[in-house]
Amino acid sequence: MADATMPSIGDILMLSQVAWRTGRAFTSGKASAPRDFLHVEAELNGIAKALKFLAEALLSDGPEQLIQQTEPYIQNCLATILLACRRTLDDLESLIDQYQVIRKNRTSGGYTVERSWSELVVQQYSTMIWTTEGGNIQDLRDLLHIHMASISLTKNALQR
Repeated sequence: MADATMPSIGDILMLSQVAWRTGRAFTSGKASAPRDFLHVEAELNGIAKALKFLAEALLSDGPEQLIQQTEPYIQNCLATILLACRRTLDDLESLIDQYQVIRKNRTSGGYTVERSWSELVVQQYSTMIWTTEGGNIQDLRDLLHIHMASISLTKNALQR
């Protein structure tokens, strides 16, 4: 397997923003969003925070120092964990683009944009496929939790 490229601190912070934005999209149109979507949002917010804390930990000793002190194998593991997280977030963004309805409402100052889940998703989310492995909404929550825990554990290990 080829070595994964270690992302920069800026890349990690951008990934944190993607996780946060994706979480917000899950509960847009809250009146129509299923309760399980609140749990997905919470997992995504956990990933966003874990990534932010990882970036802060990497910055605490100087941006390069902590990473350079770490063995290449560990650097590759961290890069692989972050790449897997990125892929999951990209997949979720694709689902959001496919299944959310965007409405523009005219206001006195221009337009507001309102996003909500399509009726199909609201009615059938429990039987939909939410992961590239064919998993349901609970499998998605489990996968997101694994990403968050992996990032947090890696951050703790790097700080020791």
